[in-house]
Amino acid sequence: MKKILLSISLLSGLAFTAQNYTIQISEGSESIGAGNNNSFSVIIYEADIDEVEKEWKSTVKDYNTEKTNLTKHTLFGDNAVIKEMGNGTVDIYTNFIEKKEDKTVRMVVAFDLGGAYLSSGQHKEKADIAKKIIKEFAVKMTKEGVSVQVKVAEKALEKLNDKQKDLEKGKKDMEENIVDDKAKIKKAEEDIKKNEENIKKNETDQLEQKKLIEAQKKVTDDVKKKMEAVK
Repeated sequence: MKKILLSISLLSGLAFTAQNYTIQISEGSESIGAGNNNSFSVIIYEADIDEVEKEWKSTVKDYNTEKTNLTKHTLFGDNAVIKEMGNGTVDIYTNFIEKKEDKTVRMVVAFDLGGAYLSSGQHKEKADIAKKIIKEFAVKMTKEGVSVQVKVAEKALEKLNDKQKDLEKGKKDMEENIVDDKAKIKKAEEDIKKNEENIKKNETDQLEQKKLIEAQKKVTDDVKKKMEAVK
């Protein structure tokens, strides 16, 4: 019973937490690239930093970077071409900060356009595209993290359903056993009653039989006496 209550509590907690995962992009100056530069940051929930770094590196490489380096939770993508922003090249800097107790990864991304870092104030359209790219990535990674919890929850639910089926089958089996046992009891009671009647009949038959035996003894004795009387 305690296991069932605990599982229900865990599932309820998961559903409540998931409702609060709102992915938001923040913009501001951060220590990234060659100094303090404008950047875009996002919190990725239920995340593993190694998985986030691997997937973001793959995403950056898809922009045809000349090279993509990842060292000490810092990624650099050289001369990327983001078609939505135009045909010019852009250097992409990314810092990853993990908060293990919250299972979150803060991702800070800066785009060096060559002489200026991307910002909403100076490059609104391109900044909106960058925000969209980062948010879509963060949403994807958060969903992947939550999907692991969903699988765990579904597995727990499956086990609970299996246990419920076992309980229902057990109840059905016991009910059938009761029906069978009642039938056996009824038959046994009928057999007892019949045997009790047979015992009474047997006792009566024994009395009659004893009378016959006594009568036959007398006949036998008389015949013996008759034989002894022959001289």
